[in-house]
Amino acid sequence: MSGVRITQTGQDIPPAHPHDRSGGWPWLLTWGRSRLAVWSKAWQQTWRQTVLSRPVVLVAGCFTVGVLLARWEILNARWGCIILLIALVMTVAAQRAGSAAGKMVALLGWCMAGGAVWYWARTAPAADDIRHDAPIEGRWIWVRLRILETHEVLGENEPLRSWQTGPHTTALARAEAVLHDGNWQARSGIIRVSFGQRVQDLAVGDRLEIFGELTPLLPPGNPGEDAAGFSDYARGIAARLHVRGTGANQRLLERASWYGVMAQLARMQAYLERQLEQRLPADVRGVARALLLGEFRQVEPRRLWRYQHTGVIHLLAISGQHLVILCGFLLWVARLWGWTGRRLAWWLIALVWWYALLTGARPATVRAAVMVTTWCLALRWARPVEAINSLALAWLVIGIWNPRDWFDLGCQLSFLSSLVLYAVAPTLDVWASWLHRDPLARLERPGLRTIVTDLIISWLRMSLAIGTVIWLVLAPCLAARVHVLAFSSIWLTPVLVPVVSVALVSGMVLLMAPLLPGLDMLAAFVVTWTLRVTEAILTLAEDLPLAYLYTPGPAAWWLAGFYGLVLAWLVLPGWLPCWRGVWSTVMAWGFLGWLASFISDPAPSLRLAFLDVGHGCCVVAECPDGSVWLYDAGSLQGPEVAERIIAPYLWSRGHRKLDAIILSHGDLDHYNGLPRLAEQFRVGTVYVNPSFWEKGEPTTQLVRATLERYRIPVEVLDSSVNALTLTAAPARQGAVERRAATDAAVDGRAHSHQRAADFVVTLAVLHPPKVGPSGPENARSLVLLVCYRNRQILLTGDLEEPGLSQVLSRLPRPVDILWAPH
Repeated sequence: MSGVRITQTGQDIPPAHPHDRSGGWPWLLTWGRSRLAVWSKAWQQTWRQTVLSRPVVLVAGCFTVGVLLARWEILNARWGCIILLIALVMTVAAQRAGSAAGKMVALLGWCMAGGAVWYWARTAPAADDIRHDAPIEGRWIWVRLRILETHEVLGENEPLRSWQTGPHTTALARAEAVLHDGNWQARSGIIRVSFGQRVQDLAVGDRLEIFGELTPLLPPGNPGEDAAGFSDYARGIAARLHVRGTGANQRLLERASWYGVMAQLARMQAYLERQLEQRLPADVRGVARALLLGEFRQVEPRRLWRYQHTGVIHLLAISGQHLVILCGFLLWVARLWGWTGRRLAWWLIALVWWYALLTGARPATVRAAVMVTTWCLALRWARPVEAINSLALAWLVIGIWNPRDWFDLGCQLSFLSSLVLYAVAPTLDVWASWLHRDPLARLERPGLRTIVTDLIISWLRMSLAIGTVIWLVLAPCLAARVHVLAFSSIWLTPVLVPVVSVALVSGMVLLMAPLLPGLDMLAAFVVTWTLRVTEAILTLAEDLPLAYLYTPGPAAWWLAGFYGLVLAWLVLPGWLPCWRGVWSTVMAWGFLGWLASFISDPAPSLRLAFLDVGHGCCVVAECPDGSVWLYDAGSLQGPEVAERIIAPYLWSRGHRKLDAIILSHGDLDHYNGLPRLAEQFRVGTVYVNPSFWEKGEPTTQLVRATLERYRIPVEVLDSSVNALTLTAAPARQGAVERRAATDAAVDGRAHSHQRAADFVVTLAVLHPPKVGPSGPENARSLVLLVCYRNRQILLTGDLEEPGLSQVLSRLPRPVDILWAPH
């Protein structure tokens, strides 16, 4: 075309070369205007298609924005009322002018303001909330309440816990009144009731008067704690009531009514749990309860960690996948009897909601129930259904019921996975079929073996493609919230989904054994061996290299940008075909976040964090030379203090390695978090006092075996060590020194005064000596004097007499900060 000349009105017009830049800036302006026009037209088309085909997405998005603004305290009640007033004025004006755009903007304004107001209404504590009666030190009080949920908790045989707990009962209850000065005063709020033993005659719907210790549920006291939002505080529970035994401390006021829906569901769940307990062996009973009834409190902790580490906990948790498998199985059975899906629509709706309520109405099951309901209604009335609209409707239903559920990690992962599945799966299916097509396959008449082989290969191919995309989308969220990247879930999910599906269907048959006599033995056999096969595969996968990886999460600003791009790509119509541009932008954004992860603190300094671990001790020291070390790592709460408090704080600070862990003495509440920290971080050296191994207790031997397994050296510290310097890796230390020199030059200070030694933290061991003193282990606590820039910090552990007098006599001068001893 470059040699063609166009003739118009008797004149020859030479064609313009596409790369002709002789016009200079006018050409650049013209190109910019053309690009802007293209993007503007694309956005207008996207907006028009969104309004026409996905209106629920816009409503859900604006409602979510309002909730977020209220949660982040950007919008207060006054501004919410102002937005509502503006939306009202715009609605009236648009109605009079007949403007469709004005009506749409007014509707979105109503949705945003409504989300903010609804969040305040649902989360603000009432004036008579029972949390106002719960002081930090606790209060023994009579409480009148109604039981909402009951759970049976297994006894724990955890050697690293200071005391063992036997089987006991916990419950959620709605407070009604408290006894003050002989008078019952009305109260509101949800409380967690913990009994010291198993309570057999407790049922949902019962009204009780209970005497116990009422304590508040406080917000997380440490950075990074409860990032996943799984705690009772994140769920909005007001307080906790501890009951030491029953009998005189418990009075039954009223039994649950026979017509109560929740009471009947709880009785049915208890009956089904008894069915499983009678027909299944003990090694699979807890997993079967979690798989079929959503009760995780009966699963052994180590087995539950295996599902979490390998990233397949979604196979065990009650989710939309369970409902899809159940509905698919019922439709297949109905087709054998000649029934169509349209005829079964109302039965399927009733079934999925019954199952969702029976298993606790968790956000994932409610999402699936709403989507199955919309699908069945569309099937019943022969109407088309938009999957993204159904997903947005489920999001709205959960937010209206309880907006706190949106911030639960399980809810977010469920919706993200479903969004990727509905938006990307059809495209991936077409690509996979095109890449693996065989032109000669149609000329052959395949046998049964070929058909089965092709089905298995196509299933694995499609599952791996979809699983990989879902994993790539979920990985940043998992890294930020739970700090685990389970690479094994990519290939484990397609392998285990058929096995778990067989276990689920067989389990349903087992639960209906009274209605299907003769099938209970066969169903129990299938459930038992499928769950055992699953356990064997997970045990093998957990020990493979790079099965899972602990890591700090990306920054919040990076997550916002990443999921903004991904959600726009998946939700807005017309963007999905632009996958090249979207993924190139995502890769550039990921590279930017990777570069930002290397940016350290602007100035070198010593940072000490005294973590709130309850009864115990943990001090995190971040030194200016880049080294990070701990002083003690334990709590009476148990070894989970490592993964619940200590590790999240270290990850929030961006640390992957601990240069040293210093244990003050051999009491369990000062070191029981060490084994799990050794699993999650690279530990340089562990330092102990001279008498740490003398007791020879099973717990210290467990710690020794853990250190040997991870090849962590152990050294003994005593008062003969006058100066201990813990340094980081040379590369990190050199980077810190260069940054310190640069900061000194900027501040106008002389380089000669900014030697590397000025930024080194020195530890002096003041106690104990190599032998003694006599007395309890506390008297031989490892006492450290931390010296930094003429500042002194004294860490004393649980020091007591006669060691206390020995330390006081050795102090060179008053200290600036004192960690008070036991």
